[in-house]
Amino acid sequence: MPKSIHRVTTVIKSISDEFGVRRIKLGDVDDWPLPPFTAGAHIDVYLPSGKVRHYSLCGDPADNSRYHIAVKRDANSRGGSIEVHETLKVGQELLISLPRNFLPLTYTEGCVIMVAGGIGITPFLSMLPELERRDAKYLLHYCTRSPAATPLKDMLHPYDKKVNFYHSETRTRMDIKALIDNIGDKDHLYICGPTAMLHAAEELGAHLGNRLHIEYFGVGETSSDPA
Repeated sequence: MPKSIHRVTTVIKSISDEFGVRRIKLGDVDDWPLPPFTAGAHIDVYLPSGKVRHYSLCGDPADNSRYHIAVKRDANSRGGSIEVHETLKVGQELLISLPRNFLPLTYTEGCVIMVAGGIGITPFLSMLPELERRDAKYLLHYCTRSPAATPLKDMLHPYDKKVNFYHSETRTRMDIKALIDNIGDKDHLYICGPTAMLHAAEELGAHLGNRLHIEYFGVGETSSDPA
C-alpha cells in the first residue's frame, strides 16, 4: 500500500533578503497554529515548479504560530534556491510537509557543541532557544567568509556570550581538529556546513560514535538544501 504524504498549505507572510539569503515566514492560511516541531527539524517545501527542497525550521519550537526558513541563493545549484529568490512572493500559498527531524537534539550532562558553516547555521537556530530553556551547557561556533557576510546574525544576539565567530577573510579560522581533540566524554558535537568541513569532522571525530551528529546539504536528511 503506498505511503500517504501529508502536506500542509501555508501562506508566505513575509520575505526579507540579506547577504544572498532569503528569509521567509510562513503561516497557516487561516492563522491557525501550524503542526508542532522539535529543535533541529526541517520541512519539505513544494515549489511551484514541482521541485521539492528541504529547509530547516529556524524559529523557536515553542512558537508554532509561524514557520521560519532561510534559503541561500546559489547560482550553481539545481535551481531550487534561484526559484525561491526570484519567484516567491508575500501572500503566495506554498505547500509544505509535516516537520521531520533527522538532527534531533540530545540532552546530555555534558556540553552540546555546535559548528555551523555559512547557511549551515539554520538547524541550530531552533536548538538555541530550547537549550536556553533547559539551562543546558552549549557552545556555538559559526564560520563565515567575513563579519559583514554573516547571515542571520541578528537571531544570535540573545546567545552572544555562547557564540564564537570565525571569518576566513580575516584569517580567524576554526581549528576543527583542536575542537574535536578537546571534546569531553559526555559532550555531543553537531555540525552542519560545507562538505569539506563535514568530511573532516567525520574523519577526525569517528571515535565519538553516536556523539557526533552531522547534517549534509542536498541529502534526504538535510534541512538547508542549497539546490
